[in-house]
Amino acid sequence: MTSPPVEGTAVAESSSIDRDMSGTDHRPPGERYFRHPGDVVRTALWGAATLALIAFDELATETNAALATDLGRVATAIHRTARELLLGLTQVMSVTTPVAVLAALA
Repeated sequence: MTSPPVEGTAVAESSSIDRDMSGTDHRPPGERYFRHPGDVVRTALWGAATLALIAFDELATETNAALATDLGRVATAIHRTARELLLGLTQVMSVTTPVAVLAALA
């Protein structure tokens, strides 16, 4: 059993007048949600990073190709046995991680 809400708290204020006997909230949808200012900053930063990556991909094609070549050389410099081990571990983790998350949520 829970204790009654304390007057002056958000729970007490939202449950008093804005709901009818069926529990339906009649306030407009936008008024009951609060968006933290950090969400706007985070969205702006991710948007800027996405635009920068798109610009890099479109404008710096020679640099992009050179980077892909260098990464390909690094990957082939790793011994074949180690590459196969990493590939196998990645495949196992790509299956077990979602299964573990679903098991934890159940």
